[in-house]
Amino acid sequence: MLMILGAIGIIHFVTFSRRCICLYFNKKIGWRTIKTATSVGIVITLFEWLNRGSGLLACLSAVYSLQTNTSQSVTFGKNRIIGNILGVFCAIFILLVQTSGWLPEAIALNLGTAVGIILLINLCNLFNLSHLVFPASAAYLVVILGDHGNDVIGYGLNRVLDTIIGSLISLAVNYVLPNPHLQDNY
Repeated sequence: MLMILGAIGIIHFVTFSRRCICLYFNKKIGWRTIKTATSVGIVITLFEWLNRGSGLLACLSAVYSLQTNTSQSVTFGKNRIIGNILGVFCAIFILLVQTSGWLPEAIALNLGTAVGIILLINLCNLFNLSHLVFPASAAYLVVILGDHGNDVIGYGLNRVLDTIIGSLISLAVNYVLPNPHLQDNY
């Protein structure tokens, strides 16, 4: 219940801010901007409430997934999630190879990270998924270079969950708030 009240508060604050800025600067702020800010605010509030950390990847996913309409948002969100899954699994594989002790740690990190990017990009291209190169590479690098401690798999799966949360929140906000192409008087 507290989360719903927080989300409603964020929506009202963002809408009020939009009106004030529009009146003061005599400029329009589009609904897509409002939806993006609302999505990010809800993600941050949810992550604080759940004590899940900063929510950086969920916020990025919310921004990336929020498109001009719900259909495009579903497509972008799905691509982001699939790309993250590919990137995370590739990172887990490379990290398991890196920590096997075959090479000195510094060489394994540098060489393994580069080889992983090559592997990931080629996998995307091989399966005709070149549109997933960016989200897959971003997720790969976050996991490879992130502070995962000894729990590489848990860390990677949590990053995928963060992406799913951000995408779902932006989809919900895009569905609930008005279409950005509707005319308004602000």
